[in-house]
Amino acid sequence: MAAFTVNVPILLGQVPDLQGDLKAAATAEGSGHYEEAAALYEKLLSGIDSSKVDPWVGVHVRTRLATVYYLLHRYRESVEAVAPLTSKNAPAVQLPAQAWLVQGLDQLELGQLSQAMDSLRRTLAVNPDSGTARLALGDALERSGRPFGRRRVVQAGSRLQPPGGPNLPGIHPEVPDELGPPATRR
Repeated sequence: MAAFTVNVPILLGQVPDLQGDLKAAATAEGSGHYEEAAALYEKLLSGIDSSKVDPWVGVHVRTRLATVYYLLHRYRESVEAVAPLTSKNAPAVQLPAQAWLVQGLDQLELGQLSQAMDSLRRTLAVNPDSGTARLALGDALERSGRPFGRRRVVQAGSRLQPPGGPNLPGIHPEVPDELGPPATRR
């Protein structure tokens, strides 16, 4: 099972109860109590008054809820949780890589290969070092009948982290076509 980092952002100016609820949900998630975490994130999502809270609270809660659903193997619910963030009609904001990643993993599990490849490419556009996204994209390429695409994705991933140390900031190897940014939706 993939490891996910639970990170509760400091949301200045937010209601103390909201901070406590976010922390409780993150603690449940971090402890592997995914059903409890899902219930807490759902409660948070239903109680968010978008006119009174930072918009990133909704992004964070939806992303975490989708992640928990994925960990519970509730892939359709996970896609539904993150869809308002990733749809064509979503506000034009830079989403965290995790939102795209969890959507791509769900779509891969549901057999929606072309959508999964798009989401995973978006993940890599935000976080080129995501090994999970790279492996999942390779899997999607192979399942769609492009085994050479998978090989190129894996080889590109091995070039991202050369033996003996991490990449130097600002230096990126050539990226194969399969990893290029997806077509812009807007």
